This record gives sequence, structure tokens and C-alpha cells, in this order.
Amino acid sequence: MVRFKNRWIIAEIIFPDSPPFEDSPNTEKRLDGKQILQSIRRNIAHNFGDHGAGSVANSLSLKYHSAITRLCIFRIAREYKDMLHAALTLTTSLSEYDVCIRVLHVSGTIRKVQEAAIRYNREAILNTSSDTQEEDLDTSKNDIMAIEN
Repeated sequence: MVRFKNRWIIAEIIFPDSPPFEDSPNTEKRLDGKQILQSIRRNIAHNFGDHGAGSVANSLSLKYHSAITRLCIFRIAREYKDMLHAALTLTTSLSEYDVCIRVLHVSGTIRKVQEAAIRYNREAILNTSSDTQEEDLDTSKNDIMAIEN
């Protein structure tokens, strides 16, 4: 029996202008996980050609995306981790928004990536001046712990 070895990458999406939060009522256009994944796939095809796009086609997936903290968790096959890391770093736009993507953590196990994501989410939520910090923390933690292979 062959075991598939994956790498988990936590990335933060940074918007230099006004951020398009999903929960914000004044934002007409919103980013969701499908748009993010399509943009990353297009970026891989642009930077690494058909070979790069075909290599990551089956193994690249977006497992978690938070509109509040702008954190994403990607899963990819171990051989193509560096390709995804480079594509995330080279990404300058998602849909029509200008962005900068910063890779925060790379791990081989889902457990360690969940711990790191909860830590980053806690810092991001506590730095906001929201009235629902505790509720956001609990929701974020439950969503991250629900991630499965």
C-alpha cells in the first residue's frame, strides 16, 4: 500500500488597499475559496507552464479560507511544495484585487498546521477591535479543527 505524502501550507492574503471581507456589508465583490484556488492555478500555469499546471492539478486543494483573518490552508503533494510556495509568492492579484500573499508556515502533518493556524488566527483576531472576538476565536478554532485530509 502506497502512502501519499502531502505538505500543508498556511498563507496570509494581504490587501494593500481596502480588504474585501465576506462579512462586510459595503463590499459588492467578495473573494471565496473557489476564486482563490482558480487564481493560484492560473498563476502556476503562467509561471510554470503546462507542465506545472498538470503536475499540481490533482494534488492542489484549498482546505480552509477565513475572510476575517485572511488565512488560507493549502494541501499539495510533497514534490510540488516548492512550486506552490513560489506561485503564492509571485501572486499579485486575486480576481480583480491587488494582493500580496505571505507564506506563514509549511508542515507535513495536519495536526501541526492546525496548531499553527489557530495561533495565527488568535493573534489576528485579538489585534482587531471587534466586539465579537471570543465568538470569532471559537468559530475559527472549530473550523480549523474540522479540516480533514
